[in-house]
Amino acid sequence: MGKMKELFTEMQELGLMSELHDEEVDVDVLMKEAHYHHVMNDFVSLFDEHGWAKVIGDLRERMIEKQGWFKC
Repeated sequence: MGKMKELFTEMQELGLMSELHDEEVDVDVLMKEAHYHHVMNDFVSLFDEHGWAKVIGDLRERMIEKQGWFKC
């Protein structure tokens, strides 16, 4: 739940919360969009921390296990 509070705080700081009330924008859509971007940033930081080969290799393994993808 810490990520959601962080996201809410970030949205307030950027002035997005007042826009939400003014324009009646769907909060769930914005929250999902922000969550996606946070996850992508975390994913990219894995490359810095562990290297391209390890991250992509582990991702490929997980995709094969979970999605039934075929090895290339």
